[in-house]
Amino acid sequence: MQPIFGVMKSWLSRTRTGVSSHPPVSADSVPAPAEGSVAVAERETVRHGAVSVRDNRVFVTDPDERGSFATLEIPNDHRVRVTLDGRPRIGRVIVREGMEITVELLASRPALEWSTQISPDRMEAAVRLSVHPGERCALADAGPARHLALVVAATPVFPKLPSASRWRARLEAIGLQGEMDDAALIQLALARTSVRATVVRGKPATPGEPPHFVPLALASTAQPSGDWTSVTMGTAVARIEPGLPGVPGVDVLGHPVTPPVPRDTTTIGSGVARVGDRLIALRNGQLVCTPRRVDVVPELVFRHDVTAKQGKVRFDGNVIVYGSVQDGSYIDCTGHVVVHGSVLCATVLAAAGITVSGGVVGSHLVAGQFNLLYKNLYPTLADLVSEFERFREAHTELVQRAERLPDGTQRIPRIADVLLARRFPLLEHYVNWLSNDVHPLLLQDDAYRALRAELRRRWIGIGRTHVDVADVHRMHDLLMGYLERVETVASAARASIRVDSVTSSTLQAFGDIAVTGAGTYASSLESGGSIHVRGMVRGGFLVAHRQISVGELGTPSGTETSAKVVNPDGGIQVATRYPNTLLQVGERRDRNEAVETRVSFREV
Repeated sequence: MQPIFGVMKSWLSRTRTGVSSHPPVSADSVPAPAEGSVAVAERETVRHGAVSVRDNRVFVTDPDERGSFATLEIPNDHRVRVTLDGRPRIGRVIVREGMEITVELLASRPALEWSTQISPDRMEAAVRLSVHPGERCALADAGPARHLALVVAATPVFPKLPSASRWRARLEAIGLQGEMDDAALIQLALARTSVRATVVRGKPATPGEPPHFVPLALASTAQPSGDWTSVTMGTAVARIEPGLPGVPGVDVLGHPVTPPVPRDTTTIGSGVARVGDRLIALRNGQLVCTPRRVDVVPELVFRHDVTAKQGKVRFDGNVIVYGSVQDGSYIDCTGHVVVHGSVLCATVLAAAGITVSGGVVGSHLVAGQFNLLYKNLYPTLADLVSEFERFREAHTELVQRAERLPDGTQRIPRIADVLLARRFPLLEHYVNWLSNDVHPLLLQDDAYRALRAELRRRWIGIGRTHVDVADVHRMHDLLMGYLERVETVASAARASIRVDSVTSSTLQAFGDIAVTGAGTYASSLESGGSIHVRGMVRGGFLVAHRQISVGELGTPSGTETSAKVVNPDGGIQVATRYPNTLLQVGERRDRNEAVETRVSFREV
């Protein structure tokens, strides 16, 4: 026992030269007692060097004469700086007692930055907060061990953020006003990363209400006719409701916000006149009454049959026939055609739709002839009007300048010609296009013919060298009126045809076609929507864009009959399908050889 305790006493009493006066003892230096012996013999041991880390300090013990010195792995980490005897070191190094080992931990401080951003309209203010977390560093405790790697443990440190109430005080201190967003202020107070939050909103101005029309209860002289109402001259049809002013607002800087002035978009048509706050019908006709437009569109009423003696009937409005349309008659109107009798060997064109209570024999019916023309015309016409308004402003400015010159009176008539040639070539192109001799509207539209006549009189050729201010305003009014007409027709509902029966005739509709009676015989029906034939279809063909439904298709003897739906997503329904009838939906076609019932045919 004495030799062992002597060795331990001698080792423990040796002078330490490391950074700690109490280094840990290496487990390799303690001998184990012999088993089964009362007197433990001295066992020969080897004590190696050891290194340990505790409380951010490095402790080293040296080996005995036969042991190995400890090694320390110093990381290449910007957060820790280790010097051995005054020299910075990185990597694996040998350490011993008495060596001056200095550990410097480089922590980073947290920081935050914030700024305000105000929207261009000054109705919102946002705070952009940049949070830069810091780090608190420490060495991980470890050892003792013969080889030890230093490990840096970092804990994030966040900056102290103002509370929601402090944020509110800061924003008020820099002059922001309005409604504070409490949720956004709390978001800023609890932020751990960079964030942008809208914190203040101004009070927007409340726009006013423009004037509008309110329909009146009509007198007994007003007669409802189908989908429209006929009124007589002198009937009060609507009341003018004045607009309401807007309410000013306040932006986030405390400046007042002026409410927008409501634009008066109401239109009083030529068929009504204003008397006080009411609108009175100036003629018999169809009442058109919306919150923005009131007019009485004239109706042409025949209380007898229409024959070839009336010539070609062209009318800007609706045509009502309380008889039949006889052989050789021709009707072309921009509204509805309603025939209470039949149409026999005649032609009927109606922009808004056709209704025939009786049958159609040997005739040609077209519903919606203006829809496609006007739909294609509208974009170009709108561009023309916009370009003309720019031209009018420039013309007015130059006329005012010329009036101040001694010879200004002689210059004014030529201003329009110079502007068209030098500054508005696109308008010149539009004018020439709209007034050419082959325009498709030339033979069908009276309003277009009036506009074209004015264009050719004053705005083409030598005539435009004598344009005065009155001519400019007159052309602007004509263009605006025609644009409104085109817009109304182009956006109208699809024109449809509704008849009782069809024989040896052609029906074309921009909208649907409905045959409510016996059906069709040897006729062609073409629809931009759907075709519905309650009865039979004997011979001829049907073409629709969306859907076809038929009671009986074809004949028992196999008369050639076909039905086609252009849209591949559409379908054909037939209650009874006789042989030799052709069905087509999209690209799929089918011809049958036997009678079929309850047929539902689709492309897929």
